[in-house]
Amino acid sequence: MKTEQLTALRVCFERYVETFEQDGAGLPPPLALKAQHSERVARECRDLSFELGWPSGLQRSAEALGLLHDIGRFSQFAQYRTFADGASVDHGERGFEIASSCELLSRLPAAERRPILDGIRHHNDRSMPDGLVDRSADFLHLVRDADKLDIFRVVLEAVDRDGFRDLPDMLPHVSLQCSPCPEIVAELRHHRSCSFEKVRTLGDFLLMQLSWVYDLNLAPALQRVLEREIPSRLLQHVEGDLGCEELGETVHSFLRDRLDAE
Repeated sequence: MKTEQLTALRVCFERYVETFEQDGAGLPPPLALKAQHSERVARECRDLSFELGWPSGLQRSAEALGLLHDIGRFSQFAQYRTFADGASVDHGERGFEIASSCELLSRLPAAERRPILDGIRHHNDRSMPDGLVDRSADFLHLVRDADKLDIFRVVLEAVDRDGFRDLPDMLPHVSLQCSPCPEIVAELRHHRSCSFEKVRTLGDFLLMQLSWVYDLNLAPALQRVLEREIPSRLLQHVEGDLGCEELGETVHSFLRDRLDAE
């Protein structure tokens, strides 16, 4: 992707987002959060791709993917007033449909366009899909890591600020209690993953976030998790005698082992 193409795509994205503004009041707060998240994920994608030594054209394409990865969130929230895919639509699939109709993307060669569209479509899948072609797997690994890194930041800032007071507005089925349910704890201990369908409290949500560490793909992303002290910062807000210290040590050992193996 050329610099001027990325610039034009950014203008197109900003104009699309503006269509969801309320009369005289700007974007609804949850959508303003998503717009800011999209910008930060774009930067994370750019920075990660640079550290991985990608050529400049691919770095710009990676930045474009980061910017567009959550484009389906805007119409999802406008239509359903929730970010819960299970209660509305798959926002990755919705974003793929929207981006597929973007004239600017349609002008790119298929080899450049396909990884961006695949990344939008599958960034929120629970696991990597099979059968990806061209550079799609590389782009999908990148955007999934960048997305998680910024969601970690958003969640921790919200919990530190006011106990994530806005969480029920975005996910109405989640309460602000900091104690997790035993099923979530058991999943994390035995399977290294937590099912979103079982999340009912803020404590559940924080442990689900912690489980994302096991799904990171790239060494620079793993390093950022350690440098930003994400596991310990998540666990310090979880209440109850759940062996959080042991969980934190397990996660840190996993991260260090993965980095040593790179």
